[in-house]
Amino acid sequence: MLNALASYDDHLFAGGNFASPYNSLAVWSAPLAIDQISQNNENIVVYPNPSNGVFTFQSSVVSRQSSVLDIYNMLGERVYAKQLTTGNSPFTIDLSNNTSGIYLYRITTEDGSVNATGKLIVE
Repeated sequence: MLNALASYDDHLFAGGNFASPYNSLAVWSAPLAIDQISQNNENIVVYPNPSNGVFTFQSSVVSRQSSVLDIYNMLGERVYAKQLTTGNSPFTIDLSNNTSGIYLYRITTEDGSVNATGKLIVE
Protein backbone atom coordinates (compact mmCIF):
# COMPACT_ATOMS: atom_id res chain seq x y z
CA MET A 1 0.00 0.00 0.00
CA LEU A 2 1.32 3.42 -0.95
CA ASN A 3 1.34 5.92 1.92
CA ALA A 4 3.32 8.90 0.65
CA LEU A 5 4.76 10.49 -2.49
CA ALA A 6 7.32 13.29 -2.56
CA SER A 7 9.69 14.82 -5.08
CA TYR A 8 13.10 16.21 -4.24
CA ASP A 9 16.06 17.18 -6.40
CA ASP A 10 14.71 15.54 -9.61
CA HIS A 11 13.74 12.32 -7.78
CA LEU A 12 10.31 10.91 -6.94
CA PHE A 13 10.09 9.04 -3.63
CA ALA A 14 7.27 6.63 -2.77
CA GLY A 15 6.85 5.27 0.74
CA GLY A 16 4.50 2.62 1.94
CA ASN A 17 3.91 -0.95 2.98
CA PHE A 18 5.67 -2.84 0.17
CA ALA A 19 8.90 -4.73 -0.28
CA SER A 20 11.82 -2.82 -1.74
CA PRO A 21 15.59 -2.77 -1.36
CA TYR A 22 15.21 0.51 0.57
CA ASN A 23 12.91 -0.63 3.42
CA SER A 24 9.52 0.29 1.93
CA LEU A 25 10.88 3.20 -0.10
CA ALA A 26 10.99 3.36 -3.90
CA VAL A 27 12.89 6.00 -5.87
CA TRP A 28 12.42 7.14 -9.47
CA SER A 29 15.19 9.38 -10.73
CA ALA A 30 14.10 10.56 -14.18
CA PRO A 31 11.86 12.04 -15.52
CA LEU A 32 9.20 13.18 -13.04
CA ALA A 33 6.35 14.34 -15.24
CA ILE A 34 4.54 13.17 -18.35
CA ASP A 35 5.41 16.42 -20.15
CA GLN A 36 9.10 15.75 -19.46
CA ILE A 37 8.72 12.22 -20.80
CA SER A 38 7.13 13.27 -24.07
CA GLN A 39 10.00 15.66 -24.88
CA ASN A 40 12.53 12.87 -25.39
CA ASN A 41 10.84 10.60 -27.93
CA GLU A 42 12.38 11.68 -31.23
CA ASN A 43 14.62 8.58 -31.34
CA ILE A 44 11.93 5.95 -30.80
CA VAL A 45 8.49 4.83 -31.93
CA VAL A 46 6.43 2.52 -29.69
CA TYR A 47 3.25 0.89 -30.98
CA PRO A 48 0.52 0.09 -30.24
CA ASN A 49 0.30 2.30 -27.19
CA PRO A 50 -1.99 1.77 -25.30
CA SER A 51 -2.01 -2.00 -25.77
CA ASN A 52 -2.84 -5.27 -24.05
CA GLY A 53 0.79 -5.38 -22.89
CA VAL A 54 2.62 -6.33 -26.09
CA PHE A 55 4.61 -3.39 -27.47
CA THR A 56 6.88 -3.01 -30.49
CA PHE A 57 9.81 -0.60 -30.17
CA GLN A 58 11.53 0.84 -33.21
CA SER A 59 14.60 2.95 -32.48
CA SER A 60 17.38 4.54 -34.49
CA VAL A 61 19.45 4.66 -31.28
CA VAL A 62 19.54 0.87 -30.97
CA SER A 63 20.75 0.52 -34.54
CA ARG A 64 23.88 2.58 -33.71
CA GLN A 65 25.10 1.20 -30.38
CA SER A 66 24.43 -1.24 -27.56
CA SER A 67 21.68 -0.05 -25.20
CA VAL A 68 19.56 -1.15 -22.24
CA LEU A 69 15.77 -0.86 -22.00
CA ASP A 70 14.38 -0.54 -18.46
CA ILE A 71 10.66 -0.36 -17.66
CA TYR A 72 9.36 0.84 -14.30
CA ASN A 73 5.95 0.81 -12.67
CA MET A 74 4.58 3.95 -11.01
CA LEU A 75 6.17 2.92 -7.69
CA GLY A 76 9.59 3.19 -9.31
CA GLU A 77 10.15 -0.57 -9.31
CA ARG A 78 11.87 -1.99 -12.37
CA VAL A 79 9.52 -4.58 -13.86
CA TYR A 80 11.43 -5.32 -17.08
CA ALA A 81 14.98 -5.02 -18.37
CA LYS A 82 16.43 -5.99 -21.73
CA GLN A 83 19.93 -5.69 -23.18
CA LEU A 84 19.63 -4.33 -26.71
CA THR A 85 22.40 -4.96 -29.18
CA THR A 86 23.27 -3.10 -32.35
CA GLY A 87 20.73 -3.91 -35.03
CA ASN A 88 18.12 -5.04 -32.45
CA SER A 89 15.37 -2.80 -33.86
CA PRO A 90 12.47 -3.25 -34.16
CA PHE A 91 11.88 -5.52 -31.18
CA THR A 92 8.84 -6.63 -29.17
CA ILE A 93 8.33 -6.82 -25.42
CA ASP A 94 5.51 -8.45 -23.47
CA LEU A 95 4.14 -6.83 -20.30
CA SER A 96 0.79 -8.63 -20.45
CA ASN A 97 1.47 -10.41 -17.14
CA ASN A 98 1.71 -7.03 -15.38
CA THR A 99 -1.29 -5.18 -13.99
CA SER A 100 -3.07 -2.57 -16.09
CA GLY A 101 -1.68 0.93 -15.74
CA ILE A 102 1.01 3.35 -16.77
CA TYR A 103 4.64 2.29 -17.01
CA LEU A 104 7.72 4.39 -17.75
CA TYR A 105 10.53 3.27 -20.01
CA ARG A 106 14.09 4.47 -20.41
CA ILE A 107 16.69 3.46 -22.99
CA THR A 108 20.27 4.14 -21.98
CA THR A 109 23.46 3.56 -23.94
CA GLU A 110 26.44 1.62 -22.65
CA ASP A 111 28.06 4.90 -21.54
CA GLY A 112 25.00 5.74 -19.40
CA SER A 113 23.46 8.40 -21.64
CA VAL A 114 19.67 8.45 -21.67
CA ASN A 115 18.52 8.32 -25.30
CA ALA A 116 14.79 7.83 -24.97
CA THR A 117 12.12 7.95 -22.28
CA GLY A 118 8.39 7.58 -22.43
CA LYS A 119 5.27 6.02 -21.06
CA LEU A 120 3.52 2.77 -21.86
CA ILE A 121 -0.13 2.12 -21.11
CA VAL A 122 -1.22 -1.45 -20.44
CA GLU A 123 -4.99 -1.81 -20.69
